[in-house]
Amino acid sequence: MSIMMIFAIAPLASAPAFAVDDNGTTGTEKTIILDPGTAKGDPITLKSTDEGALAESEAAAAPGQFFLNEDVMCFKLPDSTGTFTAPAGVDFKGWIPFHMIQQKPNVDKVIGFGQGIDSLTLTAVWGPEGVNVNPNDNLVFSFDNENLIATIVGYGTTDLDPFISIPYSVNQGGDTPQCTITGIGDYAFQYLQPMFASNFPLIIPSGVRFIGDYAFYYTHCFNSIVFDSSKGESQLERIGNYAFANCGECTSVEIPAGVKTIGGGAFANCDKLESAVYQGTKEQWAKVSVGSGNEDLTNVLKFKYTTIAKAANTLKIKPKTATVKGSTKGRKGKLKKTKTLAVTKVITFTNKGQGTLTYTKASGNKKITISKTTGKVTVKKGLKKGTYKVTVKVKAAGNANYNASAVKTVTFKVRVK
Repeated sequence: MSIMMIFAIAPLASAPAFAVDDNGTTGTEKTIILDPGTAKGDPITLKSTDEGALAESEAAAAPGQFFLNEDVMCFKLPDSTGTFTAPAGVDFKGWIPFHMIQQKPNVDKVIGFGQGIDSLTLTAVWGPEGVNVNPNDNLVFSFDNENLIATIVGYGTTDLDPFISIPYSVNQGGDTPQCTITGIGDYAFQYLQPMFASNFPLIIPSGVRFIGDYAFYYTHCFNSIVFDSSKGESQLERIGNYAFANCGECTSVEIPAGVKTIGGGAFANCDKLESAVYQGTKEQWAKVSVGSGNEDLTNVLKFKYTTIAKAANTLKIKPKTATVKGSTKGRKGKLKKTKTLAVTKVITFTNKGQGTLTYTKASGNKKITISKTTGKVTVKKGLKKGTYKVTVKVKAAGNANYNASAVKTVTFKVRVK
C-alpha cells in the first residue's frame, strides 16, 4: 500500500513556515508536519533533501515545486485557487496536517493531488459549506457548532502502528464549544494498517449515531468492536455499507439494541469473527434492516436478552411557591385575569424519570387547575388574594427499558397578590 504525504496549511499567515518533524524518506516520499499558521504559497524548509525537479530559486519556483535556497531544499505549497474545483455543496477546508496512512477514493470528501513522480502527494480536505473541518488529536473533524455536534472525516498519524482512540466530544480549540461526536464519516478510517498485529479493541462512544459507508473498510487496527456506555446507552442507529468489511483481525463485535440499519456487506469477509452479540432480543432484531453479504455476522449472532428486563424508574420532585399578580385593589381584591404558569414555576425536578409524565390534582381550590399532560397550572380569574395549597400526584410512564415510576405526591403553593 502506498503512503500519502500530507502538508497542512491554515489561512492568513505571512511568515515562512518550517518543518517541525521529518520521518525520513522512502524513495521520493516524505512525511512533514508544519508549524501552525502556514499559508498557501509559503515555502517550507525540509530537514533532509529529496530528489526531484528543482527550481533555481524561490522566485523561479512555481507553487508545488522544489527549489534551493542557499543549498537547502525547500518546497513551495500550492495555492488551491485554480488548482482545485470544489464539489457541489462543499468548500475547500485546507490540508490535513498529519501523515495519512490510508487512501481516500471518495472525491466528494477528500482529494489527493499528485505533483509528479519525483515530488510529493498532497491531500486536501473538503466539507459542507458553512461547516468547519479541523484536525484535532490525530483526527480530522467536521464541526457543527450551532448544534454542538461533530463528525470524524479522517484520521492522521505520524505512527505506523496506529491505535484508534475516539473521544466522546471535542472542540476546535480556544473558546469554541464542546461538540459531541455523533458520526464517523464515509471512508474515515479505511485501509488503516498497523505495523504489527493489533490486540486493542475499537471503542465507539455512546454519542455516535451513525458509522458511514466504508468507514473502517480493510482496517486491521483492532481485534474487537465495543460500545462504551459510561455516558449512557449507545445512540447508534446506522452502520453503513461495507463499514467493517475485510477487518481481518476482528474476532468479536457488539451490536447496540438501538441499531435500525446494517448496510450491505457491512461485515463482509470478517473471517475471524467468532462472537457477535446483539444487545437486545430476537424480536427486536427482527425489526433491524440487515443488508446482504453479512453472513459472517449473522452466522455467529447471539442475543443478550430473551426478554427485556426493565429497570426501576426514579422520579424526584420538590414543591415551589409561585406568585401571581394582578388583583384588584383592596384587602379582598380578586384576580382580574386568568393566569397560566409553567409546571417549573410550581415544581422543581431533580429527576424527571423515564417516559411521559402525567399530573393529577388531588386537592386545592377549584379555581386552580393543572393540565394532566403538560403540568401547566391555570389560576382562574376571580380568585381572591391569599396563599393557596395545591396537592398534585405525578407519575412517569416508563419506556421500553424502564418500568412506570411510583406516584409522587407534591404540595405546592400559589400566592395571589
